[in-house]
Amino acid sequence: MIMSKFEWHGIVNNHCFLCNTSVENVEHVKQREHMIALVQSEMIKVKDKEYNRKIDDNTLFCFTCSKSFAIGLSHNHERNEKVQNIKSEIIESAASVEPTTVKSTPAPGKVEVESCAKDLSTPLLEKQRKYFYIMPDNCTARCIQCKRKLYNFTLEALIRHRKAHNTENKESDSSDDSDSFEYTEIIDHGKRRSEIAKYGKKHFIKLNPGGSKGYCSLCDVYISAHYYVAKEHVRGTRHQGMLLAKGLKKGIRYDNQTWYIPPMKSLQIFLKEAFIVEDLKAICLNNKICVDIQSFLLVLPIANNKIKCLTCDKIIQAQEVKQHCGSKAHKTNLVRASVLDIDYDPELANEFVREVK
Repeated sequence: MIMSKFEWHGIVNNHCFLCNTSVENVEHVKQREHMIALVQSEMIKVKDKEYNRKIDDNTLFCFTCSKSFAIGLSHNHERNEKVQNIKSEIIESAASVEPTTVKSTPAPGKVEVESCAKDLSTPLLEKQRKYFYIMPDNCTARCIQCKRKLYNFTLEALIRHRKAHNTENKESDSSDDSDSFEYTEIIDHGKRRSEIAKYGKKHFIKLNPGGSKGYCSLCDVYISAHYYVAKEHVRGTRHQGMLLAKGLKKGIRYDNQTWYIPPMKSLQIFLKEAFIVEDLKAICLNNKICVDIQSFLLVLPIANNKIKCLTCDKIIQAQEVKQHCGSKAHKTNLVRASVLDIDYDPELANEFVREVK
């Protein structure tokens, strides 16, 4: 037995027979009370491929005529002339029907006849079977909801017929009834990756093996593997500043501009005492400034289990950090990094800023 989604949920003409309440939208079928009533209801087989749903102890819902009736009147209901006519129409729709061609304009209230879509693809045809009894051999379709026939139908005619029901009942979600297809440009990701790789090669950006992201060796950051993102990163202050700091780009000259340079101290003069807080992996300087140990050693963790030493300008493996920080070269560069003099400005009393380059 084939039925519509709303018939299965007992919803007819904006009324839910299971909950005995009016329904304004399809969200009703997702409500907890409705689902409980649906699960608890019992399906009763009348004849072959004919079923009724037992709503409560006294009421049945007929899937054939989409109406409810008292259990004691079930025999009279089956003999009802209207019900018998509906059953006859359903049986007739399943029978073989010769295709009919109507050239004249259909009269008001009649079903419009469309030319049969001979090239109707199987997936689209299967999708419409939820709403129509479809006989592709005879190009005939019968609407499950209103029992009307469409001869020599087209896919457009079926969709238009369904949308007419949605407008009348306001029960269907617009997203479920949209059979539109979007055609998008086929993107050649290989070509795009090639363009990014060529651009990145000129600007210290290298794509990872999968091409999902790029790594800027100048700024020690990963960026998304998109051409626009790469260009914005290169134009950014951080990348441009690193180019100036490493002498890879000439800075703008401001002949008439006076720049204020804050006073600096050597680390030996600044640092009077220090002790390590192992639980926090931090070091306390001069008994008032607490910084991360890695920050104090001027090493910066980056992706893929690697570490960047800012003072030595070197990338090392994470397991080699201890050995590197204990080397003579690193200690020399660490001591050479001057510290911002915080005594001249009270607002900088808790700051620990060093000049790496």
